[in-house]
Amino acid sequence: RCSTIGIRPKIDLSIGITKTAGTVQDAIKGNRPVFFNNAFVDTPVYERSKVPIGEAIYGPAIIEQRDTITVLEPGSRLQVDPYHNLIVEVE
Repeated sequence: RCSTIGIRPKIDLSIGITKTAGTVQDAIKGNRPVFFNNAFVDTPVYERSKVPIGEAIYGPAIIEQRDTITVLEPGSRLQVDPYHNLIVEVE
C-alpha cells in the first residue's frame, strides 16, 4: 500500500471536450416502435455522439451509443451538458 498527501494543481475538465457540430436532427439514426403506456409508439433513435451540447431532446426517444442505450420516456427531457453528460429531467 501507498498513501500520498500533497497539493496538486486543479484539473482542467475541459481538456479533450469538443463541441459536436450539427443539430439534434443530424443525430437521428431512424425510428423504431417502442412500447410505452400500453401501446407501441414510433420513437426516434439518436446517435449519442452526434447530439450537440446544450440541445434538448424530448421523449419518447432512444439514445444509442457503443456501450449502452438510454430510454427517454414520454414527457421526459434530455440535455447534453458541456462535459457530454446526459441530464434527464423526468416529468
